[in-house]
Amino acid sequence: MSLWTKVIWPFLSKVLKYMLSLFERTASELAKKIPATIIEPLKSKIIEIAQSTELSGAEKMKAVKEYALSLLGDQFAAIGNSALDTFLQELYQDLKDKELID
Repeated sequence: MSLWTKVIWPFLSKVLKYMLSLFERTASELAKKIPATIIEPLKSKIIEIAQSTELSGAEKMKAVKEYALSLLGDQFAAIGNSALDTFLQELYQDLKDKELID
């Protein structure tokens, strides 16, 4: 037990704290890149598409991403594909956590 409490647990605790701070910084930087003017229209579109029973999950994500790209236009180059995907997934999860979508 002493090896666990004196060596392993403090090490794991520091690693987890570092990872959390890294995720927080990444989320903060991502939030700065996405214009605030597109967030509400994206939320509305996600809610609208989530109610569709005819589309699969991948098709829903593709439709939301295409809508986001149309809203972003030339600003997309500054954001990037990966950051946009992450942002959309986080936005979807936030709406799901708030029980606005199933």
